[in-house]
Amino acid sequence: MDSHIILLPHPGPERLPRQGTNRMEWPSCGPHARKYLRAIGEWKLSTGASGSGWLEFWAEYEGPTFCEELPPNTVPPRVVHIIDPKPGTPTMNTDPWIFHRGFVWSVCRHSSIRPEIQQGDIVLFGSTLGGYWVLDTVLVIDRRINGMRGQIGGVYDHLVFPTVECPFRPFIGKPFWNNFHIPFSFVPAKPADNGHQPFPRPSMNRLLSMLEKISDRNQPSPNNAQALVFCRAVDGLESFWGELISEVESAGLVLGTVFQHPSSPEHLSDDTNMTTTTQCIQSNSCRTNKCSRTSV
Repeated sequence: MDSHIILLPHPGPERLPRQGTNRMEWPSCGPHARKYLRAIGEWKLSTGASGSGWLEFWAEYEGPTFCEELPPNTVPPRVVHIIDPKPGTPTMNTDPWIFHRGFVWSVCRHSSIRPEIQQGDIVLFGSTLGGYWVLDTVLVIDRRINGMRGQIGGVYDHLVFPTVECPFRPFIGKPFWNNFHIPFSFVPAKPADNGHQPFPRPSMNRLLSMLEKISDRNQPSPNNAQALVFCRAVDGLESFWGELISEVESAGLVLGTVFQHPSSPEHLSDDTNMTTTTQCIQSNSCRTNKCSRTSV
């Protein structure tokens, strides 16, 4: 069976600090948004070039960040976010989670999955902005697991697991394995060792013309792709994958494949979260505020 291309729109506004401040805390509630982040990572290009170091990119990340304002005429983004390595107790989930090899799709729009997700499906996380369907994250499905502490581990267990309602079944994405012909998870990014490299999220409007919706065989558009949309690639998955890579690289971007979260174990002092998530597994319920239970 051919793999699907899945359009997953999530809110597109840029997350900005309050005027006069240079830090963002965990949101207490409200909608999700995107941040223009700076983090250490690894990148690839279809030419065979690769590298590691500071990367800048668009992603969802709800944890605390330090904000550096960009020149006033640079829109978007307006600020660069640097992750606070001491994040404290989480109040809202981050989905997708890119700080795990292959990335993790935890809960966002899982209730709308029709038909079933299968290995090799390509999930495009994006937003409609100004008439464009813009991309921030590509996650290629590898497997689905039961959401239990220790299954994913690392920072995820401290900053995402406590914020989602149990039981849940996250999807794990495929990492890059030295073969550009096999789809893998990535984030459009720019190397930034030599300073900030702000860029707008790349438009996928041209690529939408290469898809048809499974539901009605119509072409998706920024206006009719406002929910989880399952599509098939008209000219086949291999052709679409090549065009997706080409579209990102032609925008002057690289494919960020690995991202490091700066927290170390001593920064994640979390006896409270350990207790909460253990009870969550045992009782199939989470003691979190309602707004953190769904990510859209």
